Amino acid sequence: MIVALSFCVALLTTSPASPPTPNPPPSPASLAGPTAFPSAWRAPETGADSGVFVGGQLFAGFDAPLSPAQATVWPRFVLERVEIGGGVVWQRTFDGVVRLEGIRSASPQSAFGIDRNSLLPRFRLAFAGARPAFSLAGVDVVVSGRVGLIPEPWLERLEGHSSLRGLVALPSERSGLLSTSDLGASAGLQVADGLVDVVVAVTNGEGKNEIELNPGKNLTVVVGSTPLRVDVFDEPLALSVAGAWRDGSVGVSSTRDHRGLLALTASHPWFHVGAEGMWALGVDGRADREVLGGGAWADAPLWPGWLSAVVRADLLHDVVADSAGATTTDVIVGVFSDFGHPEVDGRREGSVLRRLRLSLTGGLRTTTGDAAIIDDAATAWRVLATVELTGLTDIIALPTSAAPR
Repeated sequence: MIVALSFCVALLTTSPASPPTPNPPPSPASLAGPTAFPSAWRAPETGADSGVFVGGQLFAGFDAPLSPAQATVWPRFVLERVEIGGGVVWQRTFDGVVRLEGIRSASPQSAFGIDRNSLLPRFRLAFAGARPAFSLAGVDVVVSGRVGLIPEPWLERLEGHSSLRGLVALPSERSGLLSTSDLGASAGLQVADGLVDVVVAVTNGEGKNEIELNPGKNLTVVVGSTPLRVDVFDEPLALSVAGAWRDGSVGVSSTRDHRGLLALTASHPWFHVGAEGMWALGVDGRADREVLGGGAWADAPLWPGWLSAVVRADLLHDVVADSAGATTTDVIVGVFSDFGHPEVDGRREGSVLRRLRLSLTGGLRTTTGDAAIIDDAATAWRVLATVELTGLTDIIALPTSAAPR
């Protein structure tokens, strides 16, 4: 953890060779692919053809939840994410990525962990991959493959079209329906700069924190497209659609663990909007549990680079067996600042700092139905101030030894 925090501090103190300037407006193609925003999932696409890279990410802040039913405020400092990692790249085709994250040693259901409830590092990603690109009948084609502790393909794609991960996780991750990574292998195909984008993954299905517990494997198929690229208000707009299906099982009893997902996103220099719908049959090892829900979000600059507004709304209906179920609604509104660097690709010229963002949000959660009977906090307010810091170097070429005489 000390290494990770030291790396993040170093990002703040990095001095560029020339005064930093905002990036020019992106071309429509730059908004099309899955790396429209800084990616925490893959190697950088800038720098040398072969070499190494390092990166880190920090979400830290101050959280003040309020439960009207209990008439209590529980202010606390929080560390939502601390990660550090890196990798190697060869000829922009082959790469290896390793990423560590900090977690609490005790699970939410545990009374204690290691040294009470200390922060500990664990592997979030560790995979080898290949990404050859070629032209077929004048059409750009990229084929990709990965093996190891690989990222969840749905989250990787959708986070590539949203810049709000530092404020709140995507609905499918926040609800616990998807794990961010799992042991397995994946293959992908991208045609015409995102016009067709398909990823197929075969994984254990137990997530990053458990070994395989049954002979079955999860099969996930993600299909996406960026079919519309037009100028709106003299700026490029990219409209993307995606869908996914997972046939899965979990636990020693091979309990069903299926998922269906849909998403629509629009990226423009003056606004970003998105929506995700999700359906789950089998949750947390219970085959009789079904979840249906979704979320929508939008952000737009009020003062480009310095002040933007954001709104997010989620709805989740959770049914167990023949019960009436419980419905949870979350609404979040807030503002954030990128300190003079508009959100295009988060890059500051001459610096490894990809994003520095300060946000202030307020939220309201209401729960009705079965969960409201069990949980006293059927209505809860929350105020959260967050600092988001993301750093990623270019691919740095390693020095080569002189040939012997």
